Amino acid sequence: MFTSDSDSVYERTIRSFSTNEAREIEDLLAKLIVLGDASLIIANLKREKNLPQECMASILRSLVINISDGSSREELKKEYNKICGKYPLKGNIIQNLRAEYFGNATFIEPLIKTILRANENDFSLGAFGDEEVRSYLMMLIKGNRSLREKDLDNFSLRPAERNWMWATWSDRDGGSPFDFMQTKDLTQVPPNLGSPYEVRLCLALECESLRSPTSNCGNMLLLTYEAAGIEARIPTIADAGYYKYFLPCSYSSDHGWTNPSHQDIQDYYTKCLQRDGYCSYSNKPRPEAVHRSITLGCLQRVEELRIPSVIV
Repeated sequence: MFTSDSDSVYERTIRSFSTNEAREIEDLLAKLIVLGDASLIIANLKREKNLPQECMASILRSLVINISDGSSREELKKEYNKICGKYPLKGNIIQNLRAEYFGNATFIEPLIKTILRANENDFSLGAFGDEEVRSYLMMLIKGNRSLREKDLDNFSLRPAERNWMWATWSDRDGGSPFDFMQTKDLTQVPPNLGSPYEVRLCLALECESLRSPTSNCGNMLLLTYEAAGIEARIPTIADAGYYKYFLPCSYSSDHGWTNPSHQDIQDYYTKCLQRDGYCSYSNKPRPEAVHRSITLGCLQRVEELRIPSVIV
């Protein structure tokens, strides 16, 4: 079947439904629009052009079953994320990818907790805990990869129920995924990457909370690993769930793109200009993809960025 770039998966799916089912879905979405968070969900549902139609149909039907016009914002976001989480990695495989290395940004404390949770039931990996995983990462941060605890190489970075990662890469041949950084300043990462999923807490407007004793995120880590052998896919709404900085790409896109044009990020840019007279960030979108989780042994380099004492 021919698919035009102007023809969204949502439109095709609605046309495939019976008149009554289509009306039920569109009536629900019309009632939900009064919730501020619902407007983003609805907009991205209608923009999506890379998710298989059968997945879109299941998401829409699940919304009708599990969401009512009396649902709260939090209930809506929680249920939407749960529904989307059933269909990760369904976008097209990215062909002819010219990336040598992928990059992923995260925070050290949540990463350690996630790694331990992801591998807690794999007895073949031995009895390793927080101290051993932290030491492994510190060896990579210090550039002493050969001194790492090799028994941890097979530790997955993501748990089975969320076994996928977001990645970016350089648009220059052989470049570093983070070559956009002019200084080692953590606040450059979110605006340059359009605030990818793993660094949502680091968004400049929310950075103040990172210094809160209750946040305990630790410093940011920039993870670099080889792209060879990784099946990267175009991100879809199912990968992103409710994440307001995600923007579905067009059907003709070779890969996903970050969304630095979001108003929050533009506001950050404006505040930097007002404070410093400059801002070391480009509003040029950067490439992005999703892929299955890698293991610790895949990491080639880990760079640590400290939380700055002054944040806009």
